[in-house]
Amino acid sequence: MISMETKASGLLEKFQSMKAHAREIYDILSKLENIRIQAQSGLVPEFNKVQEIMQAEREKIQETIMLLDEYNQSRIEVDKVVKFSIPYFSRPNTLSEAKGVLRQVSVECDEVIGVLRSLIIPVSPEDADKLNKLRAEIAEVTIKLDPAYEKNLNQAINEYEKGDYLASALITARVIIYILSQIEGKTDEEKIRFLQDRNIIKKDREDMREFIIKASKKARHFFSHDIKIFADPSDAIGMLGDSVKLLKIWAKLEG
Repeated sequence: MISMETKASGLLEKFQSMKAHAREIYDILSKLENIRIQAQSGLVPEFNKVQEIMQAEREKIQETIMLLDEYNQSRIEVDKVVKFSIPYFSRPNTLSEAKGVLRQVSVECDEVIGVLRSLIIPVSPEDADKLNKLRAEIAEVTIKLDPAYEKNLNQAINEYEKGDYLASALITARVIIYILSQIEGKTDEEKIRFLQDRNIIKKDREDMREFIIKASKKARHFFSHDIKIFADPSDAIGMLGDSVKLLKIWAKLEG
């Protein structure tokens, strides 16, 4: 017989996948909508094949319907596993309706994910609160960035919640290293000066300079290069916080 924890774990993965898919479709629909509006107004002559754009929109609306069918079917599983009811959503007919229902599905998925995690993940209420706040910050700061950032950091949080703090720290470390690699400059000091020259961080903010150097050092050396060192909960959650601060800096630079 399949245990309740196993069922909850499988359902958790399903809703995490649906949330990611909903966000992906939403982003694509938003881009298509902007391109079509520009094409119809004649602002972007190279995109004057409005019919092709509208066909792409219809295909994504159909993909939204398929995702929605999966979500609606999963309502029964949620009720059985956690005795928690989520709303039924009707199929959209227009791009605007599709975007609206995708936002709603994403919100509901978040709520289900939170309930499921509380059942299967051995974290303290204090840590759970910190991780939920980090998830919200990550979702907010990555909204216009590559989805891989959010995917990696959510995986790092998942590993933390399982009690695998080293795995969490190593995943977060590669995000920090990747962010820093995108900033111009060979050394951390050069990268800091680059950010200061572009007014991303202020020159008199010594705390920000120290933060970047410390985050870089911990990500590059502390866990990656010494097999004798193992992360504890404070190390793992601290690095998650560092990654969010760096993402906010990177988002300003990208914007």
